[in-house]
Amino acid sequence: CNKITDITDAVLGNKVTSVFVVVELLLRVYYIKTPSTEETRVFMTTLQECCKEKKLQKVLKTFLGIVINALNCSPKVQKVELIAILNEITNNDNLSTHHENILITCDKSINVSPISGQRLVSTVKHFMTGDKSIPVGTVYKYLYTFRHPSTVECTEAGKCGFILRCSRQDEDNGIEELSTNSKDYEGTGLHLHDVVSGSDMYGYEIHSGNTAPDNIVQVAGRWTWWEWWLPDVTNWVFKQHCVEYDISDYVVTKR
Repeated sequence: CNKITDITDAVLGNKVTSVFVVVELLLRVYYIKTPSTEETRVFMTTLQECCKEKKLQKVLKTFLGIVINALNCSPKVQKVELIAILNEITNNDNLSTHHENILITCDKSINVSPISGQRLVSTVKHFMTGDKSIPVGTVYKYLYTFRHPSTVECTEAGKCGFILRCSRQDEDNGIEELSTNSKDYEGTGLHLHDVVSGSDMYGYEIHSGNTAPDNIVQVAGRWTWWEWWLPDVTNWVFKQHCVEYDISDYVVTKR
């Protein structure tokens, strides 16, 4: 997406099903060329209508806060218009939320290289960038402890959770999949429940860097937008793999 209308088309065409993705695409679009006031107005109106007609995963307000705080440190002039639209999304409860996503951080990673070529059954995959510590051609398992709120009682051994398998394809791209292969869970202390769905997940990474010797800025995202918007920061440090799990359907059912 290079224009704000491209994002609109992607949402309308069901190619984008998460406001997290919308935010990350806006970071690209506004860097390339700031949309006009009218284009922004039409985009926000369309996005809100889409959220009423179809289910889009809302973006976590704390995620937006991290992005906005980082953009405030950017030397790029177009940050003003971008921060304005991100604040608008933050203030719109149809687009963002405090409680309809659960933040899950990665417990640990396991190197399972070399790549065998065997494809796992999975329900989600996405391209990820950022953690350059993962060599090209390697495969990692990321372990997350997570009990879905609909799982009231569990008698299985170990902890409820899930595993994401990541294979780095090149320096900038990788594929991450939710594993439903029982062999992946052997010896990990985790077990997967059928209720856990990759379509309800949004994975991203957290990094930190110094804008000044005593000023640390934190960033979050699936692609390294911070290298564009904060070019003076060169000491980025990878901190954490995170998954936002959408429980909005469960919240509505409980109500």
